[in-house]
Amino acid sequence: MIITQEKNKQVVESHDFDSVNCTIDAEDMRYVASLLRNNYSNPILAVVREISANALDANAEANVTRPIEIKLPTKMNPTFSVRDFGGGLSQEDVFGLYSKYGKSTKRTSNNYIGAFGIGKFAPLSYGSNFTCVSYHGGKKVSYNIFVNEDDDTKILKLHEEDSNDPTGLSIEVAVSDQDVDEFREITKNFFAFFNESEMPKFIGVDNDFIKSQEILMESKDDSWFIVKSDNHYSNHYYAHAMMGRVAYPLNPSNINFSSFVSDSNVVKQISSLASQNNLYIRFDIGQLKLHHSRETLEYNKATQKEIVKVLLKLRAEIIEIAKEKLGDSQDLWEAKVQYARVMNAIPYELRSLFDNAFEHNDIAVTSSRFQRPYQYQDELIITRYEKNEDKDASDGYRCASTKDGNIYAQPNVQLVIQDIASSHGNALRARTLFNADQDLKTIYIIHAVNERSENYLYDVVDGMQFNAISKDRLKYTSSIEKAKLQSGTKASKGETRASVPLFELDIVGKNTRHYRLSDYWLNVAEDISDLESNNSTLIYVPISNYKIVDEHETGQQSVVELDVFFKDVRSVNSLHGKDDKIKVYGVRKKDCSKLDKTIWKTWESYKLNFCKSYVKSNKKLLEKNSKVVAFENRTDEDDVNFRSIDMLFASDSFRTFFMNNLDKNHFITELMQEYSDFDAKGNLTDVRTLGRVMQYINKHDEEWVEKNVNLFDFKLFDEKCHKVITKYPLLVNIANQTYHYVDMKKDNYGKNLVDYICMCDLCA
Repeated sequence: MIITQEKNKQVVESHDFDSVNCTIDAEDMRYVASLLRNNYSNPILAVVREISANALDANAEANVTRPIEIKLPTKMNPTFSVRDFGGGLSQEDVFGLYSKYGKSTKRTSNNYIGAFGIGKFAPLSYGSNFTCVSYHGGKKVSYNIFVNEDDDTKILKLHEEDSNDPTGLSIEVAVSDQDVDEFREITKNFFAFFNESEMPKFIGVDNDFIKSQEILMESKDDSWFIVKSDNHYSNHYYAHAMMGRVAYPLNPSNINFSSFVSDSNVVKQISSLASQNNLYIRFDIGQLKLHHSRETLEYNKATQKEIVKVLLKLRAEIIEIAKEKLGDSQDLWEAKVQYARVMNAIPYELRSLFDNAFEHNDIAVTSSRFQRPYQYQDELIITRYEKNEDKDASDGYRCASTKDGNIYAQPNVQLVIQDIASSHGNALRARTLFNADQDLKTIYIIHAVNERSENYLYDVVDGMQFNAISKDRLKYTSSIEKAKLQSGTKASKGETRASVPLFELDIVGKNTRHYRLSDYWLNVAEDISDLESNNSTLIYVPISNYKIVDEHETGQQSVVELDVFFKDVRSVNSLHGKDDKIKVYGVRKKDCSKLDKTIWKTWESYKLNFCKSYVKSNKKLLEKNSKVVAFENRTDEDDVNFRSIDMLFASDSFRTFFMNNLDKNHFITELMQEYSDFDAKGNLTDVRTLGRVMQYINKHDEEWVEKNVNLFDFKLFDEKCHKVITKYPLLVNIANQTYHYVDMKKDNYGKNLVDYICMCDLCA
């Protein structure tokens, strides 16, 4: 990147006085170097950004298409490394060019990200050393770059060997265990908006590590874009200025907008744009001045002016694009759909620009809703049906219904006018529509019960404006057949148990506090026959005086506390999809015998079957992490021997030293390698959840587990640990005094342990 110099400096220099150029003495360089190394507010981000940017520049300079490779740290291998495929460095270059603070070859072109010559030392802001491996001239040479006790930056050649690997550099940084997750998260965020051609190859993560972002609005020339975000209403975040491949926070508090724009409303609007964290603006490399840390922009007057100019252009383009989106709408429904999409994409403060600006066929569009007034709630009935996946129900889903006062214009919604007197069977009609259109998500059935409400529904001036909706978008209940359910059930034969009172567990928290047992339950107004008409599995628990009781026992003794049961249901619900939440009904104990047990299932039965299906759907993850699940869910009986030496095995330095210094076929080396398999190959939270689910199934159906799941037996590993503590008893005492971080070289600590093990082997 070309570093721009401030011009127009006019300094009068007198020839009558002596002058000298300011420099830095060699003995003082360590202090300046320390300032340069430690000028990052976020050292982890600095490591990811600087060495990744240098790797990208190296690839660009060598004109190679192979992507750089980034290895993410794990708990078992806490190292962050970046490998490029540029030309690499000779020893002369490492000891010459690379060792110089402020030395850079990238200041003559804006094709490169770097320029300041200090980013290569960014890992020293995180730790006291890092490793540089150079592949150059048929050699692989490793260097240790570190800060010594005198605070001098040193480069030490460690190893050299012949190599046929591609040329380039690999920068490797040791990561603390507590920083592993943060390194991964920062890396994911940093590369979120890289284009496909420059996206690194990530090692140690799933293929979907970098998730694609949904772009809600973008410029025609690709100079800016707005992504889907949950923070549209927040002013506590910054927009992003993208130069090259790197996004920098655009801090509006550092910009004096009013010095460039006189209109206070416009100032407010472009300031709001600069505050939107879902807005990304592309600038040419070198267009804005960077702070030498490259963490932030340097807000000199020229940079501020450039930012304001771009924001003004962006503001005008957003208005133009937003209006174009509504202008193409075919009817009022589509106009409202587009309105919602536009308004959800733009900053909240900019929405005032569009007051009374949108209309469709002379109808003002100010909302994405068709709203029913409160006074029409008994005359104009709106029922919303949604499709909730449930593989145990008919057609693989449940058809859930809710009374509503608004109709939200969204894609994949069907509008149905009830043109017959009775609403009986509407759930089955909705099912017919869902079966006919797999993309359909929501159905609104609107019932105008009298002439007044029907007039209001279609009134374009004062009503709900349904006359402005295309007739092709409307269906009528009289022309929709009821879906045929599975034969043989009482529900399909028309038998009902309307006298059975039902209560719904208050999972959604309509009662904000559960002071009394009754607060956990909501009255169900829907008839039981309507619930059963969906032919989906219904879940119940027997209750008496709002307590959960045993259906088959006499008395009213509670079998589980309601707060415990409440948490249990919510935990199971968290494993369902977003639109697939379950409901649990409380049925009075005396009425349980009246339930159709082909439709109604007890909570225990449902939970056990769900856990089994959850394990089956995650079988690959379980098989991949069988040892992890066994390790995470071991009992006191399973790890009697392992507990005596677990601190040794948990120490990275101990394991690394022993695996490097003991014979690879040694019993302890093999045992430590097996211990490394206890590290999760993916999201540890998902693995732990699988472990808890497996515990529940094992408790209630051990035979099913034996037939369907091949689990690792931790007791086998524990038995091997018994051999260690028997043959090398001193290791038990050492483990009691060992923590995760141990210097194996200090006082020959590691060598002495190896010698002790070898001595025991000789005596055996």
